[in-house]
Amino acid sequence: MKYKAIICDLDGTLIPNGSKGLPSKKVTETINMASKVIHFGVATARPFFYTKHVTNHLRLSGPSIIHGGAQIIDLTSGKILKEQRIPSEAILKVYDITKKLNLPLFIDEETETIAIPKNWLPHDLLGAYFPSITLKQAKLLEDELSKIPDISVHRIPDWREKQNH
Repeated sequence: MKYKAIICDLDGTLIPNGSKGLPSKKVTETINMASKVIHFGVATARPFFYTKHVTNHLRLSGPSIIHGGAQIIDLTSGKILKEQRIPSEAILKVYDITKKLNLPLFIDEETETIAIPKNWLPHDLLGAYFPSITLKQAKLLEDELSKIPDISVHRIPDWREKQNH
């Protein structure tokens, strides 16, 4: 069987779990050698703006899966090859659930992640997340959110925490 690409996870696999993590020298050298023979890309839950420092460091090119599958981006040009946004109607339902459960809601805008402001004007988004919640809260939230069409739910550890909840 001939392989055409290697796609690898970032956090906890290629790099330490953290917003500014970079691969070790050995991993970087190995990926640089492999990239000469086969396409090497990443698949990550990170938004593109939290991914660029790693992909630039590794000098990756070509397609990679970003934002939990919401985007496929050509790392060379930054061009979005495919994108699936969450409709604003679904985000408003998510917001209602988080208010009911008294949980924080952060949204991914084009260049940053922000707490959803009170004067937020609804628009389609690539992603949202709920920082520093307990495992019990995460399970409850996951049960509620799974009832909303047009979204998918993933549990991932918070970078700011030393332990998983």
